[in-house]
Amino acid sequence: MKIAAPLLAAILLAGTVLSAPAQAEGSAATADNTATQLFSDYQAWQQENGWRPGALPSVTPEAQEERAEALRDYLSRLDAIDQDSLSSAQRVNTAVFRSVVTERLGDAEFREWEMPLNSDSNFWSYLNP
Repeated sequence: MKIAAPLLAAILLAGTVLSAPAQAEGSAATADNTATQLFSDYQAWQQENGWRPGALPSVTPEAQEERAEALRDYLSRLDAIDQDSLSSAQRVNTAVFRSVVTERLGDAEFREWEMPLNSDSNFWSYLNP
């Protein structure tokens, strides 16, 4: 799943999944708008707190826990959205989003940042040139 997560994150951050228009009336449009706002909030948070050109995020245990707490919050916001009220496109988007956030949260909860540096896995494996 490590290989798939960066791809899913790239899709999310590139705006591909953020561009689906609300196709239904009433509660479906409201649920779709709520989901779209969640994706936008996550994208802004990611740009502010994630890896970005010219700046690496803090890697202190406190910073890692703050990011994990933010991920828990995004997951709880996602859980509050009625999936049955979403358009089919937004159901796919929320499934992708859940996958990305769940994996990142799992990495944080299992303290992936403490993994040893070796020839197979290390923090620079995740840096884009």
